This record gives sequence, structure tokens and C-alpha cells, in this order.
Amino acid sequence: MFDNTWRNPDAAKKKKKPQHTMENYYKILGTTANASQKKIKEKYIEGVKAFPPETHPEEFQKIRMAYETLKSPQKRSEYDFARKYGGKIDKIIDKGNYYLEKGQMDKALQCFEDALKIDSTSVQVMLTLAYISYELEKTADFNLYLDRAYETAPEDYKIYVLLGKTRILVDGEEYEEALSVLHEIHALHPHHVHDYYVLFRNVYLELDMLQNLWEMAQAKIDSLPNDKQEPEDIVYYLNWIDAMAYSGKWNFKGKVLSQTKKYLKSLKMDEEEREFVIDSILFEYEGNMGVHNYKTASIFMELLRLLQPNDSVLKKEFSLLQKKMALRNEIDMIHKDEELFPLVYIAALETYLKEHSFQAYLEFSASVPDTIHEDFGFDDEGFAEGLARLKKRYKLVYLEYQEMWDEMFAEKLPNLNREARRKIKY
Repeated sequence: MFDNTWRNPDAAKKKKKPQHTMENYYKILGTTANASQKKIKEKYIEGVKAFPPETHPEEFQKIRMAYETLKSPQKRSEYDFARKYGGKIDKIIDKGNYYLEKGQMDKALQCFEDALKIDSTSVQVMLTLAYISYELEKTADFNLYLDRAYETAPEDYKIYVLLGKTRILVDGEEYEEALSVLHEIHALHPHHVHDYYVLFRNVYLELDMLQNLWEMAQAKIDSLPNDKQEPEDIVYYLNWIDAMAYSGKWNFKGKVLSQTKKYLKSLKMDEEEREFVIDSILFEYEGNMGVHNYKTASIFMELLRLLQPNDSVLKKEFSLLQKKMALRNEIDMIHKDEELFPLVYIAALETYLKEHSFQAYLEFSASVPDTIHEDFGFDDEGFAEGLARLKKRYKLVYLEYQEMWDEMFAEKLPNLNREARRKIKY
């Protein structure tokens, strides 16, 4: 929505930043800011003759750069504006962003209104003013700034104005309204689904519309031409996998993985395109690993291994993923094990969840009856038997937290009679 580079205006008084001065392109060409476009071209030709690239490469480069900017009326207008107001408007925006960080919306509003007075065509400033107006519950201003931003924005940037509006609505938890805007975006820009897929996904998740999420991703894949697919299409295949996982359509895993692999094998890529595809898949893999979503991460790992079968780093990462998946599988088995001693069961799940999902840990802990320790805490033999069962049946969980389990058993052992000690194989 706005630049998140915060600066304390009071601190700036104590230590001034070095001022950045723009190159004077008019001076480089030997003319003035009042020169006509014809005069600009004439001075460029004179400069190239005086400083040819073969003998004066540095001077030529400066002349060429100056002309590339000034020959275009639009670029020249932007350059002139930046020379006149660039430093001033940047300071105002920096100050406005500082107030935004502090939650001082009224002061931030004043700053960005001042910035808009200087540059009445800045779409980014208008979007930020729309955001501030929304936070201040000024609905009329919110809509006014959005409409103005949309009208001002170049045709190929209008979609991002609508996306800005959607993000504001999502942040405000107005999901129904956000979905309405997303449908508008999708109708106007169906080929840019990668730009707004995440927003669609988040809104669908909030509204529990998982079937819609799946259908949107599937429809995009179906629309791709079979005879000519591009490296950029990887985005849509990754969205497809993502939608499958979120909507729980795991019965389609074989189809999704097979079709994605077929697409990857059909691609003819140069080095840069190949790097883009691999980085895109790697981003999804790392994102899922970051939230311990190993089942989905394993799909992206399979695609990475298809593209980089001999990568030694990838082989190590694959081994690590397999271990994490096996550990998670044992935790799932423990979750269903009704014969495991309750306090051992609770210790296993709480320890694992605390490391992998603190929110899930809090939810699980809250579900545990308050009287559970009173009901089972006296049964040292049952506790010891539970530890022995865990060690035997869930080897990875035992090895992962071995020190904790061994300490628990050592604590219970002195309380067991001779027969119990003989019977329990730990």
C-alpha cells in the first residue's frame, strides 16, 4: 500500500542525510530546460559527433542517457517534475509513512494530501490516501481517492488500483466486498490471475469457499494451450497445486502432479527461463516448509528433483523432508492411538506442536481436560508402560525427543515394584 521505510523526523534534524542531486540532462546536452524537442535532438547529434563512443565512451554514455530521457515528452515531463519537486515530495512521503507507522492517521493524512498537491497524478499517493481514509472511517473519501486513482492510472496499471482496494478491504475483514472486487478484476483481467490469486485464495479461505478456489485454479489450467506452453505458465501450475492442497482435493494429486510434470518436460528453456521456473517452485517449497506443511512441500520437492536430479544440496534437503514427513506421520498415528497412556499422548503432541505450530499447540492444550493430571498422575506404572509403548512403536518420535522421554522414565522407575520393572521393557 505504501513504502514501509520509516524515518523519525526528529532524528533527521540531528543528522542530515547527504542530498542526492539529479544529473542535469539539459546541461549535458548543452541546452536549457526551455529547449524545444527539435533543439534537444540537434544538441544530441552535436554531442555524439563531439564525443563518439569509440574515443569518448563515458561522455557518450551520459549524452545518450540524457537524450533517451528528454526525447520522450512523457519522460521529459516526469524528469522535470522530479528535478523540481523530487526531494521535497520524498521528504513529505517519508514523514507521512512515519506517522502511519505510529498510527497517527490524521497527521499522515495531512502529509499525503500535501504530497498530492505537489503531484496530482501520483496513483500511489492516492492509494495511500484511500487506505488512510478507510482507517479513519471516511467512506466517501475512501471511494473518492480510489476512483481518482483508477481514472488517473495508465491502462495497464488499473488492475493494481483494484488490487489495492481489495487489500484494504481484506485487511478490514470485509471479505464479501473484497470478493466482489476480485470478481470484477477477474472479469476485466482474466489473464492476470497470478497477480490476484493469493488474494482470491485468502478471501475464499475466510469465506470457506474452498470449492471455488479449486475451480478457479482448474479453469485456468484448462484454458492453457496444449501445443504452446511458456515458462511463465509455471505460476498457474503452482496455483493449481496450492488450490488442491487448500481445498483438500488430494484425490486429484496423481492428475495434478502428472500434468505438471508433463508441462515441465515439454518446456524448451534458456538458462534464465530455467532459473525462473526453478526459483518459482523453490519459493513454494520453502513457503510450505516454513509452516511445516510437509505434505504439500513434498509435491514441490518432486518437481525440483525432476528439474535438478543431480543437485547435491537438493538431495540433502530431500532426505531432511523425508525425515520430517515420517516424524509427522508418527505424530498423526499417536493422535489416533487410543491405547497410549493419556499423559504420554499429551506430552508427545504438545512437544511436537509447540515446535511446529504454536497456534495448534495452544488449541490442543486448551482441549485437554483440567483434571487429566489428577486422574492419571498417580499411575506411575501406566506412565512407564506408555513410555515403553512409545519407544517401541514410534521410534522417530522417541529419538527426536529421547532426552525428555528418558528423563520421564527415570523419574517413574523408582516408584515401580519389582514385578513392574521386570514386565516393562524400556
